[in-house]
Amino acid sequence: MIKSISYKQDDIFDGITTMFCPDGFECDPTYSKGIFYKNIPKPKYKYDLSPQTEDTIQADSCNLPLEDNLIKSIMFDPPFCFGIHGKTLQNISAKRFTMYKNFEELENHYKGSLLEFKRILIKKGI
Repeated sequence: MIKSISYKQDDIFDGITTMFCPDGFECDPTYSKGIFYKNIPKPKYKYDLSPQTEDTIQADSCNLPLEDNLIKSIMFDPPFCFGIHGKTLQNISAKRFTMYKNFEELENHYKGSLLEFKRILIKKGI
């Protein structure tokens, strides 16, 4: 059974993969440590600005080293924190993930990434 509301990340991913990509997500341009993939297949293509695993390639999600119309599915979980201030470097999220200087920088990254995904995704890609 697939529900439209879930309270567990694993249930959400299971529903998405069951409906749209039963083989799992093909590409993750913000892979980090790959924690999403405990109970689902790891993607074939793994990228991150600061790779944290040996099999992750360093790349910006706005400029991926992939051919046009190659990818069937993408998992995109970008950083979401912004606003540099005096305690930024002590913030647990800022230590692990990118911290944008301001909302404009976040917005530019998201828009640039979406344009890149349009380029690399096949027609009707997920």
